[in-house]
Amino acid sequence: NALWLAIAAAINNGNATSSKSTIVVAAAGAGTTAPTLNTTVTLTGGADGATSVTDAILVGADTTPRTGMYALRGTGCDCFTLADHVTATQWAVIDAFALSESMCAVMTAASGDTVATTIAARTTNALDDYFSWLICGDFPKFYDNVNQLARNVSPAAFALGLAGNLSPEQSPLNKQLRGVVATAKSESSQIYSTAELMIAEEGGVDLIVGPPTTPGGNYFTFITGRNSSSNTAARGIEYTRLTNFIARSIQTAAAGSLIGRLQSIRPDDRTRSDAKALLDGFFASLANPAVGSNGNGMIDQWAVVCDLTNNPANLQARGYLFAYCAVRYLNTVRYFVVKLAGGGNVQVTTQATQPNVAQFV
Repeated sequence: NALWLAIAAAINNGNATSSKSTIVVAAAGAGTTAPTLNTTVTLTGGADGATSVTDAILVGADTTPRTGMYALRGTGCDCFTLADHVTATQWAVIDAFALSESMCAVMTAASGDTVATTIAARTTNALDDYFSWLICGDFPKFYDNVNQLARNVSPAAFALGLAGNLSPEQSPLNKQLRGVVATAKSESSQIYSTAELMIAEEGGVDLIVGPPTTPGGNYFTFITGRNSSSNTAARGIEYTRLTNFIARSIQTAAAGSLIGRLQSIRPDDRTRSDAKALLDGFFASLANPAVGSNGNGMIDQWAVVCDLTNNPANLQARGYLFAYCAVRYLNTVRYFVVKLAGGGNVQVTTQATQPNVAQFV
């Protein structure tokens, strides 16, 4: 029986030549017959061990040792989701954690929820913040090559994968989702109406659509790229991710090296000069046309103020050093408007001056 015990121990704990199994757990019986080599054994009736997982376990506790969502505290990750979590009453709690850590929380409504029900749940549960990416419960389907079948999966999986491959200034709007073969709605030969898409756009909800709704071709994509904020200046996922990226980047050891240095009331103070140079250098790297896509860099313009105007003597005496940073982001094209005048009597003219909004209304 010692051989069977050794085999079970190797499967469960690993040995010098292989690591422990992540698929099965072995238990040695009482048999003493040596195993038959080159025999295929089909494993059936197994479980993944993830029993009794509740929403409370997924959210976890913010006490030592931290569990669930709170285990991400201090990790500096960009986006996160609680796998298959769809309970709307806990969205505000998840959002509050994302805010505290400068992260983007990806949340989904229950499978089968419509745009209208998702927006209603967001409103009812007071979710109005740019730290959350809320996605409608129209679950996508991908083809599983290993098991040779199509599987439904939470749209949060594709949202995280896309965010991990996009630079933070990029919107998920109209970016191809490779691997998606259908959504629950497209499988039933239905498409979203323009009215539904406008409601989602204004309601702080994103969703996955396919052709013919996709703007640029025959693929599946996120169609609004909106976070859950009602603030018109901060409603894009790119605003969430770029703002968080900048905030996390500034909180680095380089900026932290200024802590403990001396500051004077002289206009040519070296500490304030170094602080401004540090921030100017960082923002200049983001504005570099070689960074980001289409030769635009990651940001448009910036300005940094760190002098006696925002560091008066009385605040210096209290140990403060202030740097005010204004950063203009690049703007995502959401609506491509073409004004057409056609006919045999159309007068074609050119305009040398910049057009105004009234000309397109």
